[in-house]
Amino acid sequence: MAKYFSFSVDSTPDISHTDQLTFTVCYVLNNCTPVERFLNFVPVTLHTALHLFNVINEILSNELNINLKDCRGQTYGNASNMSGIYSGSTYRWGLLQDSLKEETSETSKRELLPKHLSDTRWSARVDALDSLSCNYKSYKSVLQAFGPDTVQNSEKRAEVKQQHHPKRMADDSEEPAVVLTGEKTFKLESFYTITDSLVSHLNRRMHAHSEINKHFCFLTGDLDSTAVKEPLRRLIEFYSGNLNEEIFEEWQIQGTIFPAPNFNPVIDAQMLGGALQGIGCEKDMVIDILTQRCNAQRLMIAEAYREMYGRDLIMDLKENLSHHFKDIMVGLMYPPASYDAHELWHAMKGADMEENCLIDILASRSNGEIFQMKEAYLMQYNNDLQQDIYSETTGHFRDTLMNLAQGTREEGYADPAMAVQDAMVLWEACQQKTGEHKNMIQMILCNKSYQQLWMVFQEFQNISGQDIVDAINECYDGFFQELLIAIVLCVRDKPSYFAYRLYNAIHEYGFHNKTVIRILIARSEIDLMNIRRRYKERYGKSLFHDIKHFASGHYETALLAICAGDAEDY
Repeated sequence: MAKYFSFSVDSTPDISHTDQLTFTVCYVLNNCTPVERFLNFVPVTLHTALHLFNVINEILSNELNINLKDCRGQTYGNASNMSGIYSGSTYRWGLLQDSLKEETSETSKRELLPKHLSDTRWSARVDALDSLSCNYKSYKSVLQAFGPDTVQNSEKRAEVKQQHHPKRMADDSEEPAVVLTGEKTFKLESFYTITDSLVSHLNRRMHAHSEINKHFCFLTGDLDSTAVKEPLRRLIEFYSGNLNEEIFEEWQIQGTIFPAPNFNPVIDAQMLGGALQGIGCEKDMVIDILTQRCNAQRLMIAEAYREMYGRDLIMDLKENLSHHFKDIMVGLMYPPASYDAHELWHAMKGADMEENCLIDILASRSNGEIFQMKEAYLMQYNNDLQQDIYSETTGHFRDTLMNLAQGTREEGYADPAMAVQDAMVLWEACQQKTGEHKNMIQMILCNKSYQQLWMVFQEFQNISGQDIVDAINECYDGFFQELLIAIVLCVRDKPSYFAYRLYNAIHEYGFHNKTVIRILIARSEIDLMNIRRRYKERYGKSLFHDIKHFASGHYETALLAICAGDAEDY
């Protein structure tokens, strides 16, 4: 392939009306065959000669790594911008020639300098050369008139053009204007432009999705703690400023109850039948079986029990057990959604209204969990959950619970600009404290995604210089205040929130059994191990230790079995 080359640069708008520079290079193969190759499209927004020159120089010298010393010809479109003896790119290529002269020996200077055939695109075509040949004198006269004019204003150009009008070649004739129909005009100016913009946005989003999938796709798989180490390690390397080795512990430590290996529901049902229906209830056997099986396995045991004995296992547990020990064993037999529905029903319909139960459940559940909970509530009690909340609660506390019970929180969406606006609304709501502002704060906290609220809380800190929890504590009171704070804490870290609730239930309320039982059962297969760690980190003593100190008997044994872990670890 020949060492020397020439290039051509032209400009044309795409369907989104963005000018695209086209780069084409011409060279000759060793067998003397000429070759023309398209190199690149480069969008340009400015059309000044300096900008075009810089773009061309950048592309050829840096991106394409082409040695300009070997260039033997250049042709350009945008002739009005590329020409001009003072500002045009033609002049600047002259500067480039000067720099080449300094680097070139006297003998090879003539050979290496770029040769200008023409400063417009016409020199790239044979018919343009024919036109130049036929009308050489006219062209020369026009160029001589242009040359001394350093300003090159439009009036002078028009005057020279009028005086020296070369005869047109057939190929140079002006084409008649194309008149487009309304439909075609719409396609070109609107539809294609919108489509092009949409495709561009979709491509960017697909690229972003690909990057996210590359780093996080393992989260949707069913990987054990060993197989997940490698993708976690890659994630730590990519987010080295935000993640560290502790993520391995966070990933491995989740719930405390797992599916039992070598599970046989028939054998378990038979053993439970003997424990419950014999002389004296073998409570240790009941604890060993029900606390060491996951919820799905316990439901299979209940089905096998019914087929084996023709009796309902839950009813037999209620008849043979008593007090809080009965509550915890029966609670283990409900599916998660049914257990939440059971707790909400008794919190609202029991002897005393238990607002904290409503707060704990509704502030911490996902949209899917809330949907299943409402379905279970309707099936178990033939009542609508939202109607019962409306009739049993009042004020802004009721409005916020009703909003949460809709289960319509945004998911996976975050908008930094909107976060600033939401933070301003929260700050104003904490200052004004009117009924309207209370509605505004609960609408944000109940409907924005967790990712969005993370940014909102940070922006609130930047705007007010105060943590959102401290601001809510200062501005509001009662159960409305507790519910708002519960939402904030669950957004930040649910295990920390439940560790806080367990500590209060054990120490502030003289071991509130219902709260302890509800949290241990509900979180046993989700994040109870995380809750255990947060508890010890924050309060110095382990959850295991405090349960052992305040509970007793088979009730204590059952709680510790759900809490799990060895005593020496605490």
